[in-house]
Amino acid sequence: MNNPTYISVLNFKGGVGKTTTAITLARGFAKKSYKTLVLDLDHQGNATSGLGIDKNEEFFTLLELHDEVFKKKKPFDEVFELMVREVRENLFLLGGNVKIHAANNALAAESVGRERQLARLFSNLKGYDVCIIDCHADSSEITTNTMMLADYLLIPLTLDQWGYDGLSDVLTRLSSYREILGEEGVKVKVIGFLPTKVKLTTGADGVKKDQLLVAQGVRQALQEQFPNMLLPDIRFSADIEKAQVSQQTIFDYENFNFKSNAAKDYWTLVEKLEKELFKKGRAKNGK
Repeated sequence: MNNPTYISVLNFKGGVGKTTTAITLARGFAKKSYKTLVLDLDHQGNATSGLGIDKNEEFFTLLELHDEVFKKKKPFDEVFELMVREVRENLFLLGGNVKIHAANNALAAESVGRERQLARLFSNLKGYDVCIIDCHADSSEITTNTMMLADYLLIPLTLDQWGYDGLSDVLTRLSSYREILGEEGVKVKVIGFLPTKVKLTTGADGVKKDQLLVAQGVRQALQEQFPNMLLPDIRFSADIEKAQVSQQTIFDYENFNFKSNAAKDYWTLVEKLEKELFKKGRAKNGK
């Protein structure tokens, strides 16, 4: 069986649609019959609740997986499948909650090669086509580890100064890792920048004119600095917030009828990444 393709959805600025993008992308791949795993490595547990699981209930997290494999020396395969749950057909979750703080401390406690603890931990993960990673919007030990584990970084951002700054911080951190570890030591590739919550008009349902000008300026700056890195927009939709309240992805909230612009845009993203990441002829681990 194949090792999964790891995609970390990351920005060092909160509120840019990071978790929404992670779970929606995962749900889309699962709908297309790719066996998909979500790793919720954020202590807020929003990816977990967004997939319909109460983050305040007792469940296994990265902390227990780390301890069972590294401290108790149990085989990864033996414990991992007991810790994940299938939340939809072909969609599996290793949940996250406040215990992620302790997991982060456990990774930071390692004196040698601590930035590759997750890569070591998940080196034996097989049977999944894709693994989507959601972690907190900071430069914690877990975030560093996800950048070493991932094959690809997907960076969502709002088209404003703070979204742009968060993206720049991620790229700066990635560059520093490459300077220290070398190009061969850091395999991750940035697959693109994803504008989210995009409003293209002014007026009652749009944005103020000055906000629109700022968004246009950020877009132009990104296009000039990083040609061909901008992915198609995810347009704003109130249904995203309604889906969050109902603890569903936008796809499930709309029953895959693609009623809102956001649902249509996210499905376009799923199909675009499918073409780029999954070559024709690759066998699926899913059904």
